[in-house]
Amino acid sequence: MNVLRKIKSIGIVLFAMGLLFFSSCINQSPENLKVIPKETSAVSVFDIYSIARKGKLDKIEEMNFYKTFKKEIRSENKKVSKIIENVIEDPSILGLNLTSDVFGYYVNAAKDERFLCLSAEIKDQEKFVEFIEDILDKSEIEFDIENEKTYSYTLIKNKSAIAWDEKKAILLIAENYKSRENLSFEIETLMGLPEKDQITANDKFAKFYNNKKDVSFWFSTNYFTDSYSFKRLEKEVGFDITDNYISSYLNFGDNDISLRTQFDPNSEIKKMMDKNDVWDNRFNSQLLNCFPKQNYVVSSVSLNPMSYYNLMEDEGYEDFQRAKTQFNKETELELKEIFDAIKGNALYSLFGFDDVEYTYMKWGYSFDENNAELLDKKYKISEAGYLSLEDKEQLNLGKTIKTENYSGRYSINIKNILDNGGTVETAIKDDSEVNWYKGGWDYGRNVETTTKEFLPLMGLAFDINGNETIKKIIGKIPEDEVKKRSDYYEFTFDNRYPTYFAFNEEVFFVTNDKKRIKAFVDGEDSADNLSDASISSDILGSKFYTFLNLNYDDYPNELKKKVQTQESDKQKRMIKIWNDFAKSIELKQVNQNSFEIIFNTKDNDSNSLNTIITAIDDNYKYFM
Repeated sequence: MNVLRKIKSIGIVLFAMGLLFFSSCINQSPENLKVIPKETSAVSVFDIYSIARKGKLDKIEEMNFYKTFKKEIRSENKKVSKIIENVIEDPSILGLNLTSDVFGYYVNAAKDERFLCLSAEIKDQEKFVEFIEDILDKSEIEFDIENEKTYSYTLIKNKSAIAWDEKKAILLIAENYKSRENLSFEIETLMGLPEKDQITANDKFAKFYNNKKDVSFWFSTNYFTDSYSFKRLEKEVGFDITDNYISSYLNFGDNDISLRTQFDPNSEIKKMMDKNDVWDNRFNSQLLNCFPKQNYVVSSVSLNPMSYYNLMEDEGYEDFQRAKTQFNKETELELKEIFDAIKGNALYSLFGFDDVEYTYMKWGYSFDENNAELLDKKYKISEAGYLSLEDKEQLNLGKTIKTENYSGRYSINIKNILDNGGTVETAIKDDSEVNWYKGGWDYGRNVETTTKEFLPLMGLAFDINGNETIKKIIGKIPEDEVKKRSDYYEFTFDNRYPTYFAFNEEVFFVTNDKKRIKAFVDGEDSADNLSDASISSDILGSKFYTFLNLNYDDYPNELKKKVQTQESDKQKRMIKIWNDFAKSIELKQVNQNSFEIIFNTKDNDSNSLNTIITAIDDNYKYFM
């Protein structure tokens, strides 16, 4: 029993020591955070060590663009160039702690106290001072170092300043002329900030900083509180818009670059958002069956239509009531009925490319005999001037054409010749008299044309609550605009491109692919549909999601050939550079208050940052 008690006691002691150590690590903040005021509204965080490691910046001397940059600097200032070379060779001469974060922030204490600031942690104060003196001397900038009780500083041309102590350094740049006069005062303020007045005392910032990535940005709407526009907006909306925070995190992953943004609302706005949560919906997986697995562009959204309706009614009552009245007047439908008819899930897909043959009415002149003046006297066909092969074909078909002579004010046809068994050839041979008209030409979509075009194939599907409202809407569309086929409808997009739609009790589907609309009405879900794609989980798990395939190799050869024939050599080079590392881009809603953009790069056994740096370096001469 004694042995067990000793083991148990030792375990408790070790656990307590571990907990104490863990707590001290959590609460420990970089020294250069201590010069950022609590009320600061904009802070950037740079994880220099992570960026350098991921980008392999220790090998920067081997990069082509650095060699060119070094030559340019050397030609401008050989002394400064030597300092840069020394820093690249041995970064420790800076005297800074390069494993600690660097902070950029904006101080707006008063109209004459506005400064852009940069703070870093010091590892070796002696080296840091030596480096500052060296670079200012060799840059031929006059300076004096002022030694205060707990810190030192130097003013640089009375426009900026550098201050430091044993643990931290700060660079201040005055935003305006009046602020220059307060550089020394601001240094004293920042270098002596009490703990309760430091940014670490702000719980919102602490939460942001705990989630930091390679580059992070924290912003508060309080930044604008002094502006007239902010005060006017707050008065117009009728609620408090201060103390809202936006956090952004940029992270360089092995095969992706992620930018995530988080909105942290104040209590009043959070209450409003919770009351009318427009994202309160679950995506309908049935929509995935409408599209094939192979996709070039996909975009989905999942909203609660009635929450959105109620939000508009609550927040803009008078304007919304007028909109509802106008909608009812023009459509004889209730707007709420439309919102009730849809479930709120929609999915768009660009899934292919193909040659599509279609007939459309293009812009041109057409002849309307009813609006033309038939001349009392017939004139010889030779008076019309030169007749092209097309003119002759039109005349033989009984069509009316414009004459070349008389500035096109007159037109002719040979119906009187055709009625007697003649043709345009016999009329020309005999120089026969034909029908002449004045006027009657109208410009518009009058010329029927059949063409074949290489087009993207795409579609949109959304879920519905029954189809009665859909039928009402279709019933109000003029018959000449929508044609009813046996089991689907057809109309032209942009008065040109054939488009089809169909619906059942649960889904409305519109596409420009006739094969896919027929498969939909026949209830034939593809065995290889979008539900089998790797992005399906993102579609189902996000209230908003967009995917764009950036891999040029995945696109059809016919499309690539068309691109190659139309693009210049410069554009072709850009496509090749882009295709060397780009794979896809995604935009997704992570939760109610957070969105993320992900740029996926091709797998080449290197971090995404290094992949991009290498691509730039390999082609730097082209960019320059």
